[in-house]
Amino acid sequence: MPARVDLVTPAEPDQGVPSTTRARLKAAALGVVGALLVPLPAAAAPAPCEQALRYAAQSGAQLMRIGTLDLGPAGRDDQPIKNVGVGDAKSALVAQSPINAAALGRVLDGGPADSTLGEVLQQTAPPTHKKSERRKHEATEAGPFRLGASELTVHAQWDPRMACGNVAGPATRAEAELRRAGVLDGGDAALVRVPGKISGLSTTAMERRGPAARAVAAASIAGGKVRLLGGAVTVEIVKPPSLLATMSGADGGEVRYQPAVLEVSGEGFETVRLDTAGDNVELRLDENGEPAPEPDGVPRNDAGQGGAADGHATLHRAGFNVAARRDPDHSKGDKPGKGHADDKRVHKGTSGKDAVREPDAPAGKPDANGGAATPDVSKDGSGKPGGGLFSGLPKVGALAPVAPLPLPSLPGVPPLAGTEPGPEAVPATGPGTTVAISLGDVRQAVSGHAIAAKATAMTIAITKGPDRQAYGDSAPNRSGAVLDLDMGLLEVAAVAPEPAGAASGVAGGDAGGLPITGPRVDVLALAGVALLIAGAAALIFGMRGRPGPRP
Repeated sequence: MPARVDLVTPAEPDQGVPSTTRARLKAAALGVVGALLVPLPAAAAPAPCEQALRYAAQSGAQLMRIGTLDLGPAGRDDQPIKNVGVGDAKSALVAQSPINAAALGRVLDGGPADSTLGEVLQQTAPPTHKKSERRKHEATEAGPFRLGASELTVHAQWDPRMACGNVAGPATRAEAELRRAGVLDGGDAALVRVPGKISGLSTTAMERRGPAARAVAAASIAGGKVRLLGGAVTVEIVKPPSLLATMSGADGGEVRYQPAVLEVSGEGFETVRLDTAGDNVELRLDENGEPAPEPDGVPRNDAGQGGAADGHATLHRAGFNVAARRDPDHSKGDKPGKGHADDKRVHKGTSGKDAVREPDAPAGKPDANGGAATPDVSKDGSGKPGGGLFSGLPKVGALAPVAPLPLPSLPGVPPLAGTEPGPEAVPATGPGTTVAISLGDVRQAVSGHAIAAKATAMTIAITKGPDRQAYGDSAPNRSGAVLDLDMGLLEVAAVAPEPAGAASGVAGGDAGGLPITGPRVDVLALAGVALLIAGAAALIFGMRGRPGPRP
């Protein structure tokens, strides 16, 4: 009779699992751990672009631009100059272009063409650049401009995924910087002088807000003080201006303009603050750079009525005209509250002694008999018209307009109609010089998903009236606009694809341009790996607990 065999659970743990099975489990566990160490698929990373979309942006900042410079009204025969400038920085990104990013800069926007100051410094992408390119120039003169040391900086970057809005980041940056600048700056005499650093910045970028992407363009300038007519008028830039444009296929676009804040002052005038786009002020000066009354001879106070002020600065703000009174602390001998024609004013002579003359009598030379002074309206004491404020200015020189900086064209950017209104040249109704300073307003246009805007931070207009002439003087007596100068010319534009064509800024993948819905792929992958680990652990510990065959 065969023996009966009973299977019992062994008490020895080393007889639980055969060696081959244990080796297989270890290999499975190692496989699971190895799977954890392998990076997840790139489903969570920004997807490459299958097709470039219509994203584009462009911006520009120019430091100074002369619209017109003509010393004819000051008795000079220099050739007038028009449409030349300094310190130009521009940049652009265009997704649907062989050149996707370009940054350019130029110190002098004017000829002759062989001038190194007129050479364009540029950097383009692709390929992308980790470092910017720089160029420096020593202090020099060109035409009517006197420039300190200058530096241009340009930088272009591009990630191919920017072309469909899948990646955000800066694309371009262009900057032009001058240590100082001037127009007809001869040292002792200067029509315009910027004694400190002034710079302009142009940038473009792609940004994201949630699932939406947008093209961004920004421009700004920074500076300190601007002195006019040998320091007779000073303009201080308290807060620099900036202009920004954005456009998104999902959220639309906007323009944000922050006008400059200026403080305009002069000896004998109260300081006037301009802080709203469209604000402007007019200051009237006599032949010696001192505050002048209104052309009709009746000075005005700050209510616009005749009274205490003998100098006149009219502020135009929000539809109101306010005449700024002459500062009593700089009255040069005037008694506060006195402003009549028979009042005498005390002035400092060249010898340092006080001299007394009639309020409206210009400085002049005594006659041969030592009698009363005859009016001297010369620019250099020669008796020829055009003296006073414009004496000692250097020659205008020769400078011609040049073509604008070459940038990739943007698709669908709407044109801006007309030109920005600046301070109108004040009619030369009487002797003296009028300085008009204004804050520019923004002009903008929108067409579909394209937006553009321009603004001029500050416009300066200097107009000279007819000179006082001695009896029998047959010299020509001219008047009119001497200078029309723009400072801080800002421009921006931004373009985005129309929303009907594709999901602007959404990672498309193989979804045919439709928004991706449902659970995230990376979350599903992590959940699957976690379940695999849990199953493997349960299998290992379960097998260790099962009985093996008894020998």
